[in-house]
Amino acid sequence: MITRLAYSLDWRAALMHLLRLPDATSALRTWVLTTQVDETPIKQLELADGFFVRLGACTSRDEAERLLHQDLGPKYLPTPQPVNVFGVLHQPPPIPVDTIFASLRTAAMEACNTLSTRYLPTFVGTHACFRLLEERTAANATNAASLLWDPHAKYNARVRGWLQEVASLGLGLSAMFTISDVTYDESQPLVFVNAALCTAVGAQPRQLLGRHLCDVLAGPKSDENAHQTLRQAMRHGKDCLVGIVSYRRGGGAEFSSLLATRNFSTAGGTVKRGCRFCVSLQVEIDAGRPVRQLVQKLAKLMTLMPFSTVPP
Repeated sequence: MITRLAYSLDWRAALMHLLRLPDATSALRTWVLTTQVDETPIKQLELADGFFVRLGACTSRDEAERLLHQDLGPKYLPTPQPVNVFGVLHQPPPIPVDTIFASLRTAAMEACNTLSTRYLPTFVGTHACFRLLEERTAANATNAASLLWDPHAKYNARVRGWLQEVASLGLGLSAMFTISDVTYDESQPLVFVNAALCTAVGAQPRQLLGRHLCDVLAGPKSDENAHQTLRQAMRHGKDCLVGIVSYRRGGGAEFSSLLATRNFSTAGGTVKRGCRFCVSLQVEIDAGRPVRQLVQKLAKLMTLMPFSTVPP
């Protein structure tokens, strides 16, 4: 339930998350084939997968240009027709690769918008999606153990098991998800970040782990009051919900988001005694999206997190 509710925070981000998972893309494709008479959504799904996944996986410009010229372009863009000049047919010149890229990007964005608003919400409520999420949960539980930051071997087996369970939930979410260890006095380092956060800020996990969440999200136009609110809430073990302006690495564009936190501690634990963690869930705010609805869903998601106190 919590994963499907998290998807509803941003259907387009949820679609992009699922497209990066071959088994999820296959499940969505099978569902579309069996439930939709029109071939349009299948073509839209294949276009979105080709542009955002296959093209994104290219390791060189030459490889990307071949994919655009020989596969994606001919398949999804209109074929240039010969031009009749005084009774002589002239073949049109090759379309520049940048033009192909721009045209495909526009078409792929439109396809994603249609898929994420018209089809994905229905798919998420089906048994096929529920079965997919169950299978992904098992795989995430296995993968989570290797993604935790613990350079000083601070956590015992019970605590690592708890962290692994929480991290496995984050791996399945399309929203940005982190775990911070707030028992460190000031640094309060991130011990887990999911792929959604890495994609949003344009960084690899190793570039983010061990840093404070505020430092990861900070930039030239950051609201210092919002960051101070978040730091104080983490320091004193208070749950909070704040609006944050974040930045992509390398001088990338800023983006606005809502960030909610929830704290977990050992029974009777404090910042100074016992092991305690702060879990954050963050979603981008797009123009025209109802912020009040996002706030309500974020608050509900944080209360639904199925985790008890951290074991001693």
